[in-house]
Amino acid sequence: MGFFTKKTKNGPKVVHTSWQDKKNSNKTYHKIDVVDELKNGESVPFTPENVKRIPHKGGHYEFHHNGELLYIGVAGGFKDSVGDLHHRVQAYQEKDSYSKNGGHHSKIPLRKYLKEHQGKVSIKVYAEPISQARLHEHQKKPHGKFNQDNQKNEEKNHGVLVHNQKI
Repeated sequence: MGFFTKKTKNGPKVVHTSWQDKKNSNKTYHKIDVVDELKNGESVPFTPENVKRIPHKGGHYEFHHNGELLYIGVAGGFKDSVGDLHHRVQAYQEKDSYSKNGGHHSKIPLRKYLKEHQGKVSIKVYAEPISQARLHEHQKKPHGKFNQDNQKNEEKNHGVLVHNQKI
């Protein structure tokens, strides 16, 4: 399945999705949606429809449930090596491979929680420069229920300068 998005002049995104017929590879289907992009900090249910609304920009994202911060993550790091917000959050809806060399084993509990509480978990995204995103991640991740893996990251030290401080 492939897709592309294009922001129109007045703000909404055009999302074009295409996929091959599993029984007849000569058939290709297309679907076009026009969606309004999420605003920074807008809290919406974590659903495929709302993931389509997430911008293709760098920044940070947060999962919440019943007022509790579940997880905070960053997207769009060094030369976009960690993807943009849209792709990073979309990955939480896809099946992951937890083989020896692939997947993020530390994300298994979070993904299980998201699946068990489907439709009840909310997502917030903040499109912002990576330095701001790292600062927000650094400030909030001690409060994230599923950010325990980040304790190790803190010990390794990202080596990112934010406001002339290394975090």
